[in-house]
Amino acid sequence: RALAQQYQQAAVVAMPSLIPESFGMVGLEAMHHRRPVVGFASGGMTEWLRHGVSGLAADWGDPQSLALALRQLIMQPQYASLLGQQGYALVLQEFSPERHLQGMQALLNTMAPS
Repeated sequence: RALAQQYQQAAVVAMPSLIPESFGMVGLEAMHHRRPVVGFASGGMTEWLRHGVSGLAADWGDPQSLALALRQLIMQPQYASLLGQQGYALVLQEFSPERHLQGMQALLNTMAPS
């Protein structure tokens, strides 16, 4: 509950990691709470951080670019809300537990002996 409350209070969620994250669950959690994400598009984050859809992708390693993206969403709450809604839809469509299980089942089926 405390974590959900923190997301509800946030206008945007920043993921400023310069390390290529393997996936970055924080971003999916933020999107599930209808919050846009700003971060450097690298590693597994590129699977869900879609510039102008689920958030804004800053130029990798450029703190000015990150700051500008954060500022844009803070100064344009309607745009931030739109990205949050789109991110939520993306999570439901592509990253739901059901979708994950379907993908795992398909993978296991390809590995099963005939």
